[in-house]
Amino acid sequence: MHTAMRGVVLTSGLVLASVIGTMASAWAHDSVTPRTVVAGSKVTVTVSVANEADQPTNGVEMRLPPGFALATAEDVPGWRSELRRRADGVVTAVRWSGGTLDSGAVAEFVVAGVPRTAGSLVWTVAQRSVGDEAFVPPAVTFSPRMTVTEPPLASGPAGQVPPAVPVEVAPPAPIDELARSRATLALVLAGLALLGMLLVGAALIRRSEPPYSPAQTGGPTTAVPLPDGRPAGASAKRKRQRLKSARPGRQ
Repeated sequence: MHTAMRGVVLTSGLVLASVIGTMASAWAHDSVTPRTVVAGSKVTVTVSVANEADQPTNGVEMRLPPGFALATAEDVPGWRSELRRRADGVVTAVRWSGGTLDSGAVAEFVVAGVPRTAGSLVWTVAQRSVGDEAFVPPAVTFSPRMTVTEPPLASGPAGQVPPAVPVEVAPPAPIDELARSRATLALVLAGLALLGMLLVGAALIRRSEPPYSPAQTGGPTTAVPLPDGRPAGASAKRKRQRLKSARPGRQ
């Protein structure tokens, strides 16, 4: 009887110790805050990293979940940060080194950025123990998760986006051929009127000029007799006839 009781007590103690150890191990897992964020908004993410290894940790690598755009990574006292990039320049992880995280100790590492789309973000933190070169990530089931919700809708009585109001767009006005013809005719008439004004002005200027006179040139003037239209011989013949008729004794 006593032997059976001792076995039950011993078994219960082992189970209790196992439960306590499991709970302690679960409490020591990494965690992330805040647990819920809004897509498209800048947030500050704090990941609590627990060293569950037997050796101290001297390197921590936070692998950024897809869909999270990093803005900044803060330096932790005693640690310095370094960005890890892909070939295209996109930051995929942040490494902290230079410090020491003892076995069973917990430290907080902070980054800021923008979750782009709604969903779930898994924050995986790998650790490098003293004396090792590789960063060992924890089991995926132990990695903390963050919920990303859709941004709130526009303000309204029911938090809904107001219905869109249709906007009538007037079709482009057709080309008015009559108006174009009138404009062309107006231009032609204006040109003709301007030309007429120039011609009238030139005529007025020409009419206002004094007639040409040789005296204006300053040279001598010579009177040129105008012919009477009769030949020179006919005048002489008439003169002789008058002389003959004027002599006495000739009737």
